[in-house]
Amino acid sequence: MNWNPWKKIRKLEEQVKIFSDISILECDKARYLESYTEILCRRDIKRINALQKIADEEKPTSNATVRRMAAIARVALDQ
Repeated sequence: MNWNPWKKIRKLEEQVKIFSDISILECDKARYLESYTEILCRRDIKRINALQKIADEEKPTSNATVRRMAAIARVALDQ
């Protein structure tokens, strides 16, 4: 069997390139997931703030509809 070191080096270089491409893709994936999670957190904060504003609208003189809306918002905030 002929063992060619140059051929072996070429194969190893190809493997290194494949592994480096995979690591780049993994880094991009992690960055994407991080930004996606950040977007979801911002949306959740906006929803929580909106529900809190709805719950705060209830006053002692509020009618039944406003009281029901405030109760629904409080239940959503508790979950």
